[in-house]
Amino acid sequence: MGASSESKPAGPALLILDSPAFLQLHRLPPLERELLTTPQVVSEAVSAEARIRVAQAAWAGGKVRIAAPGKVGLARAGRAAARIGETKLSAADMSVLALALETGARVATDDYALQNACRAAGVGFVPLAQKGIASERKYSFACIGCGKAFPPGKAVCDECGNPVERRILRGKVGPSGGP
Repeated sequence: MGASSESKPAGPALLILDSPAFLQLHRLPPLERELLTTPQVVSEAVSAEARIRVAQAAWAGGKVRIAAPGKVGLARAGRAAARIGETKLSAADMSVLALALETGARVATDDYALQNACRAAGVGFVPLAQKGIASERKYSFACIGCGKAFPPGKAVCDECGNPVERRILRGKVGPSGGP
């Protein structure tokens, strides 16, 4: 396992599982901790194998509890992601980040975008099959033609009609090159 922004809490710790973590259950740290996931993660499990693993983990001995984040946590997660321009998070990713913010738990994920948002929000994460991000990335959005800056979500420049792209402002990520 690679570097993470993990801390060592005393006693049983909470760990929140992102969708891909269910396919990497064998890589989880020792299970003296409580595992959580969100209803959005369960819904996002698109492959039959992932759905089976979610069901097995959630209902076999109650190893994984399903909990929904509240509005306050979702708002905090949205602000953290917006602050760094992280636009590649799914609803399930945002729910995981929100629940981690509400509970003080760490997140088990190999998703670089989610790791980036966790780092920006001050939430610890545990990479499973990948090395994990080395530092936080911050993004801006600008026209590839005239360079005009835009907020996230703008696809085409209203000045010159060229595409708007996401650009890295600072930082590095793990070995695969990016989120």
